[in-house]
Amino acid sequence: NSDGNPLCQPNTKTYNTVIAAYAKSTESNAAIQAEIILREMTKNSETSDSTGAVPDLFSFATLMNAWGRSLEYGKAEKVFNLYKEMLKLHKEGNKKLRPNVVVYNSILNACAYTTGDLSEQQKAMAIANLIFQELYRSPYDTPDEISFGTFFQVVQNQIPPGKTRHDIVDLIFRKCVEDGQVGQLVLDQMKVAATSEQFEVLVGVDADDAELLKLPQEWRRNVTNRNRSRRQ
Repeated sequence: NSDGNPLCQPNTKTYNTVIAAYAKSTESNAAIQAEIILREMTKNSETSDSTGAVPDLFSFATLMNAWGRSLEYGKAEKVFNLYKEMLKLHKEGNKKLRPNVVVYNSILNACAYTTGDLSEQQKAMAIANLIFQELYRSPYDTPDEISFGTFFQVVQNQIPPGKTRHDIVDLIFRKCVEDGQVGQLVLDQMKVAATSEQFEVLVGVDADDAELLKLPQEWRRNVTNRNRSRRQ
């Protein structure tokens, strides 16, 4: 708006609506366009005549989802850099950017659906591993069923069958049981990420016979019915 009327200036909600639209778009450059919108909002928030259009958690999480849905090369690293930027801004005083499990899950999701050469896959796996460890140590939130299920997707997509994959699946599933987060998503992803023999050893039943409600209640005690990956 060229006349400077503050009533006509876009606010955070306005920008977020546009970012969300790009995040849901099937256009090939949707993530890039969503990033441009966030950069415009960030630039405007730094001006002395800012009208309150400051990026919040929804802004960053939605942009992360846009990159996660894209087919762009290097998207795992892109989302990880957004996370680091968000943490920096939070530490500098933007309390609206306090990360939660939704943000961490968005990064894991981008890593799970990263495609490319071996180097790109290894990078995605390294970022996922780092993020999962940070979530465990985070003062902001804790892993939920979606965190574990999505991490199994990363392992399934980025690590070929073998000892390394076997050992990671074993470790993460035992942590999942310990945390009481064995939900349907985890069970479904375990059927793909683990070998049939490993599944039976860890879960106690054959994959074809595994039913969530027949597993020990202690294993699923902290699973909620809310899909937190879609909640801001």
